[in-house]
Amino acid sequence: MHAVRAPRFARFFSFALAALLVMNVADAILTLVWIETGLALEANPLVELALRGGPVSFMAAKLAMVSGAALVLIRLRARFTQRARRLVGAGLSAALVLYASVMTFHVAHLPLLELAFI
Repeated sequence: MHAVRAPRFARFFSFALAALLVMNVADAILTLVWIETGLALEANPLVELALRGGPVSFMAAKLAMVSGAALVLIRLRARFTQRARRLVGAGLSAALVLYASVMTFHVAHLPLLELAFI
């Protein structure tokens, strides 16, 4: 197994966190659109609780969860050992794939929004 070099990891780490934060905002906005039009329900039970408090509560909770996790990783980044960099890299990779799948779902179903407004 190849060692994960610190400079390469730093570039990936920055890219991955930025991409996750952007996709989280897009997911939150699109989720609200789907829910407000009655075309979807929130799948995450924790976020569903926040949604009961209204759109502002929903956005705050959704953004706080991912942003909070990103902040923890940023604060701990200097202490990462080589093994920790591999584990964090794998976790970030999995999160990117998951969020990319969610965004693909959102985009693929955008034509349904047109039907909701007819």
